[in-house]
Amino acid sequence: MSPLDFMQFRDYLTPASGFQSLQFRLMENKLGLKSEHRVRYNQHYSNVFHSNSEHLVALELSEQEPSLLNLVEKWLERTPGLEKDGFDFWTKYQRGVQQMLDKRKDSALVRTDP
Repeated sequence: MSPLDFMQFRDYLTPASGFQSLQFRLMENKLGLKSEHRVRYNQHYSNVFHSNSEHLVALELSEQEPSLLNLVEKWLERTPGLEKDGFDFWTKYQRGVQQMLDKRKDSALVRTDP
């Protein structure tokens, strides 16, 4: 997030202490922002918190715990139908829809009016 974007967003953080807001850094870490992808002048953001060991520990923990990005990646990796070889989403999708429609049609044909 750029500094200008943060200026618009910071009012949602309480207390909003500026560009080094602990809450904002924790949120970035939980979303999965890696230090190498941070804005160049802010890659070592944790240095700002060196005087507060509680904050530093919280930051370190947030960097070590699984992030939302990690969890979504793992979930997507488990998603069936994403084979590398021979993956044909459209054919599988059409087959699934056709099976569903056939079942509904068969169910409707079995019913009788009272």
